Amino acid sequence: MKRYLVLLLAFTGMLAAQDWEVRLLPAPPTQFFIEHMWNCLITNTETQSVDVTIYAWMTKDGDEIAHGRSNQINISPGGKRITSADITDVSDEWYDPDYEDIISRRGAMPAGRYTYCLQVELARGDTILAQDCAQHSTVRASKLKLLTPQDEAGVTPQPTFIWAPLVQSYDDLTYRLRIVEVPEEMTPYEAISAAEPWFEDDSITKTSFAYPMWARILEEDKTYAWRVDAWSDVWKVSTSDVRSFVVGEPVIEADTTDTETSEE
Repeated sequence: MKRYLVLLLAFTGMLAAQDWEVRLLPAPPTQFFIEHMWNCLITNTETQSVDVTIYAWMTKDGDEIAHGRSNQINISPGGKRITSADITDVSDEWYDPDYEDIISRRGAMPAGRYTYCLQVELARGDTILAQDCAQHSTVRASKLKLLTPQDEAGVTPQPTFIWAPLVQSYDDLTYRLRIVEVPEEMTPYEAISAAEPWFEDDSITKTSFAYPMWARILEEDKTYAWRVDAWSDVWKVSTSDVRSFVVGEPVIEADTTDTETSEE
């Protein structure tokens, strides 16, 4: 997420204190709820606590579509991480009519590219302490599709797992492959969440993965379940269905075409 600081050179108050900073925290790439606007880190290097308010606004294609001012918040020396839980009241709240109904029903912004900003001000007076803006692109996530092995297939002790790439493009995309043994009393769907992982790797960058020679051996005639999750930075953006496989020699049906022809 690209971050840039907008310098305010003219306003009713002066830009205060070089020792204040606000840094917006990234929102999940698949959804942007209005409360994500408030998530930030405020740094206060002064020696005393200070009461502030936060003014937030959002634009799309250069046009303002939302704004609001938070309740008074006390920032101790060192700083504070702000979440939506700290925002107990919002004044001067406004939404563009084209977005107001969507936000009231869903709480989330429609897919698109937005710029949102926070401005930290002294609770008393017009002094601006710090400001930060960020851009966010919201995309609808497609479901990860597993390709091979097929569900309930027989595989070798070192199978290769393949899945289809996501349609959307994400920053820092990685995949997590999780494999668990399926106990007799569980279904693959139950086991993938409840059982301890037999093998797990969360740093895969390609859409195929060969089971490593050094990994814990997949035991013959045992059933395993597998699932793949896609992550963009710290956010899970998609997850696959669950499939199972049995370790053993893959069953290959013989081609009997030549035999049948010669017998005729």
